[in-house]
Amino acid sequence: MIVDALRTLGRPAHAPEIYREICRLFPDERFGSTPVASIRARLQESCPQSGQFTGRRSLFRRISPVETREGLWSLLEQANTPLRDNMLDDLKNIGLSQGDEETERTTLAQARIGQGKFRRDLCVAWNSACAVTNVAVPELIRASHIKPWRESNNEERLDPNNGLLLMANIDAVFDKYLISFEDNGSMIFSRELGENPHLLLGIQENASINRPLNQQQKNYLREHRQKLR
Repeated sequence: MIVDALRTLGRPAHAPEIYREICRLFPDERFGSTPVASIRARLQESCPQSGQFTGRRSLFRRISPVETREGLWSLLEQANTPLRDNMLDDLKNIGLSQGDEETERTTLAQARIGQGKFRRDLCVAWNSACAVTNVAVPELIRASHIKPWRESNNEERLDPNNGLLLMANIDAVFDKYLISFEDNGSMIFSRELGENPHLLLGIQENASINRPLNQQQKNYLREHRQKLR
């Protein structure tokens, strides 16, 4: 169940979040009176980095971007994709930062994986729905940075104007500069997507951001458009 939850989430997660995902996937499952502690124990038993590792199954790894008891957990099988490695490198760099308080490092780590305050602020700004399709299913929505994380300073990393709520398929091509948006919100496509990119993405031909953009958002998107492939 923990493996299923992490696969569905598709990114590192805290034990409480893994528990919530298990409850969604397996509503009849019970973990006793201390469910998060039970999940944390199971993670540790199958994590080679853990002092509680039983040696029977190597399934998980613990990521500690900040010095907190909770930490982040991921599947070992997800460790070698380029996108995942970039994310883990960023999380480790946050943990090594000496200039930030622990609370700020935690906030930055959550923002890097599209969670925490950054996602909450975007949900407020976009009514918890995709900025293009209006789909409001949380499991399908990603909190996407416009200016990439690695090119942003800490203020920009947490700035909700530097983000859009996007469905996962739109977020994937936006992140790779295969689409971008004009100041009026119109979606523009890279030639690499072929003659009918809207069909490829499963969106309307005239897809666009569904509300006017403010000046800060336009400034971030202007930089993004310059990198369109």
